Amino acid sequence: MRRLAALIVLMIPLVACGDDDPDLNCVAPSEELAEGLPDIVCESEDDASDALEDAGFTMRVVRIDGEDLAVTADFVENRVNVAVETDGDTSFVVEIISLG
Repeated sequence: MRRLAALIVLMIPLVACGDDDPDLNCVAPSEELAEGLPDIVCESEDDASDALEDAGFTMRVVRIDGEDLAVTADFVENRVNVAVETDGDTSFVVEIISLG
C-alpha cells in the first residue's frame, strides 16, 4: 500500500506538466482545397492570418465555435474562409471551409 501511495505522489507532477495544447476538433482540408495554401489548421487565428498574408491570401472567419456567421456571397479569388474555435483568450483555425 505504501508503494502505491508513493507511486501516486510521484505521478502527480507528471500529470500537472502534461500537454497544454487545447483540445481542438481540427478537420484536415481536402488535397484540392489545401493546394497552394500554408498549413493553417490547428494554428492560432493570428498565426494563420499571418501565414496566409505571407502567401498572398486573406482570411475570413465564417464560423466561430460551431456557429455560422452572416457573410457576403461575393467571390474573392484569394480569400480563405475558415472556422475557428476559442480556447480561453485565443482562437484557433479548426477548418478551412472554402476559398473565395
